[in-house]
Amino acid sequence: MGESNQLTREQKLSRDFEELLSVGQMIKNPLFQKYFMVPMVEERTKVKNAYDCEALKDLYFQKGKKNGLQTFFDIPDKINQDAKFIKKRLDDLERGA
Repeated sequence: MGESNQLTREQKLSRDFEELLSVGQMIKNPLFQKYFMVPMVEERTKVKNAYDCEALKDLYFQKGKKNGLQTFFDIPDKINQDAKFIKKRLDDLERGA
């Protein structure tokens, strides 16, 4: 039974790894870069810095917008980190660790 659970976990990790690789390829796709990444980078450069805000309300809005944009840029990094972690786990399972 333990062997069956091990195989199931390994299959799940393999599936997750393949999905992350596919998403990574989508992110690198020239059309994704053109229609998503480039506009997001342009928008991020347009967002005011805190010292440019004249009112507290404006500061809250800009901070929220900046945080949202940053979240968008953090996702590819997380995908890459998750893929590396899963790859290491798969390698460990193959070695019997």
